[in-house]
Amino acid sequence: YNTQSHTFMQQLNWSHDYGLHHVDALLDHENYAYKYGYTFTRKSGQQLPGMLAMNNFSDMMDMTESALEYKSESYLGRARYNFAQKYFAEASIRRDGSSRFHKDDRWGTFWSVGASWIISKEKFMHSLNWVNFLKLRAAYGSVGNDASAGAYSYYNLYQIIKYNDVNSLVPVQLASQNLKWEATRTFDIALEGSLFNDRFNFSVGYFNKRNTDLIFNVTKSLSGGTMADSGANPSAMINVGTMQNIGWELQFGVDIIRNRD
Repeated sequence: YNTQSHTFMQQLNWSHDYGLHHVDALLDHENYAYKYGYTFTRKSGQQLPGMLAMNNFSDMMDMTESALEYKSESYLGRARYNFAQKYFAEASIRRDGSSRFHKDDRWGTFWSVGASWIISKEKFMHSLNWVNFLKLRAAYGSVGNDASAGAYSYYNLYQIIKYNDVNSLVPVQLASQNLKWEATRTFDIALEGSLFNDRFNFSVGYFNKRNTDLIFNVTKSLSGGTMADSGANPSAMINVGTMQNIGWELQFGVDIIRNRD
């Protein structure tokens, strides 16, 4: 077998301070390509002992070859702002393309926004000397996933099978030309802090994570025939699933013993 892959990336960064205001931006492009090839040959009928070259065997028993190619391309833009290292805001947007999908649904757009507030830097907190650090943060964003789709999901694929010395093409995969990116949308908000001379650390957060357009193999009716020579019902990949996770994340840490060592 043989595998080849390459990643081509470019980044452009910019940042500037305007007094207490800080702004930075990022532009990013990434191109990824992957190729895989596999060849298997089995022969019998060795003619001369001690020679393992394939041409020293007379009877072809089996020969299999497969190939796979996958490409993706991504464009990303991100901007960040903070004032006095106290108030923070961030926004990003990305455009992802994948060879796993038909050209009409190849590209997906995903974005995110977030903000945080260092409460412990406010003047009204200065009298609370037992509070060393306190931050409130919140974010909402989406990301895409194409890993659930096959490399050639939008093609009808066939296999050559011989029946009574006659070659036949039988289907092994039904095309899914409307297949598109899975998406995960997440909202989270959390309060983080450090108290009592940094001896007690905590984080209390809430999250709501929703996965949409999940890709599953959906079985079709028998009226569509069977797949290859297995007798199995035909199936096709479809964006049909949705899943949601909601919960709280609690984390606490205590520095019980502290010495110079």
